[in-house]
Amino acid sequence: MNFKKSFSYTKDMIESENLFLNHLGDFANNPRLKQPPKEKLQIGNFGTLDYGMNMGEKVPVELKNRLEKKIDPEILRLNLDNIDYKTDVVIVGTGGAGLSAAIEAAENGTRVLMITKDKFGLSNTVLAQGGIQAATEPDDSPEQHFEDTFNGGHNKGKRELIEKLVYEAPQSLLWLESLGVKFKEEPIIPGGSNKKRLHTIGDNTGANIMGALGERVKQLSDKITVIRYADAQELLKDEEGAVAGIVFKQENNYKVVQSKSVILATGGSGSLYYNNMQTSNCKGSTADGLAIAYHAGAKLIDPGAIQYHPTGGAYPINLCGKLVSEKARSLGALLFNSKGEALQSKGKRDDIVSMILSEEAKGNAITTPDGNRGIWLATPLIDQINGVGTIEEKLPGLLKKYQAEQIDIRKHAILIYPIIHYHLGGIEIDTKGMSTIPNLFAVGEVSGGIDGDNRLMGNALASIVVYGRTAGREASEIAKKKEFSKKLSLDYLLENKLLVLDELTR
Repeated sequence: MNFKKSFSYTKDMIESENLFLNHLGDFANNPRLKQPPKEKLQIGNFGTLDYGMNMGEKVPVELKNRLEKKIDPEILRLNLDNIDYKTDVVIVGTGGAGLSAAIEAAENGTRVLMITKDKFGLSNTVLAQGGIQAATEPDDSPEQHFEDTFNGGHNKGKRELIEKLVYEAPQSLLWLESLGVKFKEEPIIPGGSNKKRLHTIGDNTGANIMGALGERVKQLSDKITVIRYADAQELLKDEEGAVAGIVFKQENNYKVVQSKSVILATGGSGSLYYNNMQTSNCKGSTADGLAIAYHAGAKLIDPGAIQYHPTGGAYPINLCGKLVSEKARSLGALLFNSKGEALQSKGKRDDIVSMILSEEAKGNAITTPDGNRGIWLATPLIDQINGVGTIEEKLPGLLKKYQAEQIDIRKHAILIYPIIHYHLGGIEIDTKGMSTIPNLFAVGEVSGGIDGDNRLMGNALASIVVYGRTAGREASEIAKKKEFSKKLSLDYLLENKLLVLDELTR
């Protein structure tokens, strides 16, 4: 094969790749790995929040601008007596967390209204490749899962939230299986652990989970109503300050929803493109849930903590920013620099990101024909270590994605670079998934407190099910006991003029 002609790689790229690929056997048997630097590099620019429960805290400037974005004064002129929808529970977002919550609330006997600003099910969940963590093997335990998660987050996660996650993850796995999700593969060791705890379905675990959840929601269509292309604007409160509904915008018209509880499952913020970096997130991940909760007075926890995934595609241009699953490194693929030096490729994500950025700073990155920078990921090692056919069986999506670009990852390394992946912080919640505002719940990536300063792969999918189901039940129980509020209000928005366009406050 004429490598240069087929792949359009430069001469320097081919030479640096061959420095490593010519010695695959040596690295498979006894790799000599460069270790991450002791000090992590700060990524991006930060600003200080000027109002709200987290006033004075530093967050990325892109997030600050979103949280402090001035609202349309037309919202405050709405007649809130004209209610467009009335329901027990409103869920904002139709990703894995939102669907899990909707199923539980509906099966618990309450009416559910789901709104999504795009297509049904378009979310980060469907893009999740790595798998779901749950301690199910004889030599593993929830206690060990707790230690890995707590230590992986640099001891900054909230203990009570992590405990709930790890103890309920195994039964959540069984619940998914009862809905038709089939985990056929033997669990593998996720980064940051030494136990086989990651349950996968090829490299399309999230898509398979979403398929099963979506099917169950359709079966419950008599209790669950879905409104598409509805953009959540602000929360409604009652006379006691509890959340009592939401305002959304659809086709330039504002709609008023009255409910007894609200669950935010809006995902993260990667599509704010911090520091102009690529993201693995879907286009709807623009911190909407964080913003409307913060406007309403909810407390955020670690709002400035953003996780960067070590391996996003760096070349060809069509694959730039596309996630390359951590499962590849769990199966033995090693990172190596332009000098052919192998890098530590397993461990905490933030350590590996620091390793890659450090190598770039030292001049050891590879420059692509498009002018991007990257580090090699030696995917051929996967078949060399585990046997021919492993890539085809365990990473079919990744294999096909690169084959479409005329790159066979069974024979050649691929170029990667860190990308924005996950909002580690978020809305502060308790073990019921409730925020600091009564009747407002937050689940999935929009919530915070579990991961601390770093998230282990597979914990996100576990979290959406554990906390999604919990919030669904809790919101449903509130709805059963509570009457509809007599008065809906947006007056809280007037308490801080930073939120309101100038012409309304003159």
